[in-house]
Amino acid sequence: NLDDIDISKMNLYSLREQIGIVAQESFLFDGTIQENISLIRPNATLDEIKNAAKVACAEKFINDLPQSYNTKVGEKGSLLSGGQRQRISLARMILSKPKIIILDEATSSLDIDTERKVINNLLKHFKDKTILFISHRLNSIKNADKILVVHKGLIDEVGNHSELIKLGGRYKTLFKEKDF
Repeated sequence: NLDDIDISKMNLYSLREQIGIVAQESFLFDGTIQENISLIRPNATLDEIKNAAKVACAEKFINDLPQSYNTKVGEKGSLLSGGQRQRISLARMILSKPKIIILDEATSSLDIDTERKVINNLLKHFKDKTILFISHRLNSIKNADKILVVHKGLIDEVGNHSELIKLGGRYKTLFKEKDF
């Protein structure tokens, strides 16, 4: 169910509109930062675009660029760093206002402090939405309501951080190895 509607009865296009996905490899088009953020909502106001960039922790680096939101990003975002591309893609997803968010290693190019800020911002901004974090960085999922540990394609353990640590299985071993 999505908002108490059986998804099997939903129009596929309508269902897809409700899902925001950001992958590890962010794809940007050869255009400006503003055009890339507003790709899904081309009629968004500059204030809405700036707010999405702020939630994605992209605001500072964008404002430091020579032409700010009018800066060209190059083919596939080649003029930006990997972390900058990911934050632009996150801002695009934020602006689309999805009901379900899937982040597949979407913060892997960010340093730990920026990743923490982005995740905290996303959790505040989308507090009533479903967010699926797919990550090898255990620190980024530590505060999740439910963690699924997948091993060799199968769900090996399920619980929150405390429950999984107490369980003493694969999650605890992995978490201990990472030494957070």
